Amino acid sequence: MYDSNDSNDSNDSNDSNDNNDSNDNNDNNDNNDNIGNIDNNDSIEMLLFKTEALRVSPENEPFWYTSGTIGPYYINTHYLYGNKQEADSLLRLIDDTKADRLKMPGAIAKETINRSRCDNIYMAVISSLTQYIEKHIDIGSIDYVAGGERRDWFFSYVVANFLDKPHITIYKDMHMVYGAKKPEGLGDTVEEVPEGGLEGKNCLHVSDLVTEASSFERAWSPAIVGAGGRIPASLTVVDRMQGGGAVIESLGTDHHALLRVDKGLFDMALGFGQINKGQHKMLLAYVADTKASMQGFIDENPGFIEAAIASGGKGAERARLCIENRIYG
Repeated sequence: MYDSNDSNDSNDSNDSNDNNDSNDNNDNNDNNDNIGNIDNNDSIEMLLFKTEALRVSPENEPFWYTSGTIGPYYINTHYLYGNKQEADSLLRLIDDTKADRLKMPGAIAKETINRSRCDNIYMAVISSLTQYIEKHIDIGSIDYVAGGERRDWFFSYVVANFLDKPHITIYKDMHMVYGAKKPEGLGDTVEEVPEGGLEGKNCLHVSDLVTEASSFERAWSPAIVGAGGRIPASLTVVDRMQGGGAVIESLGTDHHALLRVDKGLFDMALGFGQINKGQHKMLLAYVADTKASMQGFIDENPGFIEAAIASGGKGAERARLCIENRIYG
């Protein structure tokens, strides 16, 4: 049985319950020998597979998500930091330093900026983000770049640095701090955002992943707006295409995505041999209708849930949750 933390409802960026740190069963599968080195023809889509930021289940064994649902893939966008080990290291640094809300931004900004200078994969992603912004978003109208706790910070600090904009750090409780200068100077210039401190200011929100945009709706947008600011545009690295973009747009923010999880992505993956035809078929069914496709899988494989329970571990816990909530009937 394959377990995964549920990218549908537990990633930090716009859907944050802070449970999606890694895949439970793949901690020892880090093939990092070539991580950090990219071929000239590597697209960002291919880097998702190279870093295992996007992992697809076997066609007959979808992943168990924390919500008790199943699905054929999971995304850990923060692995685009170069590899899983480096991404996990940055998460630990965030957790170790965020108690001091004025000092943490400087530490994370310094770490991520330095990383962008030595890791080709991470630099390729940052370059793609900044090039997208320069092409599609009016930089001159943007006063700040903002990012929310925690995984947005993998990308937002460095983007702010490249755009030469100050950065707003948003915590889950909607507390905000900002720097008077660009991120290199955050160490000694960070201040709390006062009431009305963003009056008339425009912010570009940068995130790692959008699923349902629950965190954007619950915290990131209200925090900025509550301080008098606006978010005319939001850019995410990956959009799972599960309704979050529409939520962001409904709040008056233009939604932009570097990559979208759709048929085109999986067609490309099949063409490059990253997935097989059986996986491709399951992925396209899931993209078309997440609930119906997995209901169909359960109907065709009636022993799947019982086998998960028998296997023990987190898979069993999630299978029991599936039964308790009658997710698939």
